[in-house]
Amino acid sequence: MENEYSRVVKPEGNKRALEAIDKVFITVDAKWRGFPVIPGSGLELRYIYERYNTRVKFQDMLGEFNDTVGELSEPKGCRCGEVLRGIIDSRECPLFAKSCSPKKPIGPCMVSHEGSCNILFRYQTRKHPKA
Repeated sequence: MENEYSRVVKPEGNKRALEAIDKVFITVDAKWRGFPVIPGSGLELRYIYERYNTRVKFQDMLGEFNDTVGELSEPKGCRCGEVLRGIIDSRECPLFAKSCSPKKPIGPCMVSHEGSCNILFRYQTRKHPKA
């Protein structure tokens, strides 16, 4: 990786910001969409800031929601997890540009404007002037 902002972003990072993050958060194992649990990849509020933690604040409501929903999975046929991991290209998903589009998104990669499938869908169909 190359730092293109070396005039303002130093290799050691912003020390004050890093100290603030360390003061407020602890590192935890986290599950990310399309990936298994990645050790030490998440942040959680420290105990002294627990009153600001929505998971704690709305624990009863979330508990009922989590019991009802269970483990969220991708819609049938959606391969967004593989797209996110770089295993396949968006065009290799059987739903891409067929039943799944920005106007009728099925998977998370198409729902968000920043999603890889959404971006590819929007820009692959644009006509570019010939050079």
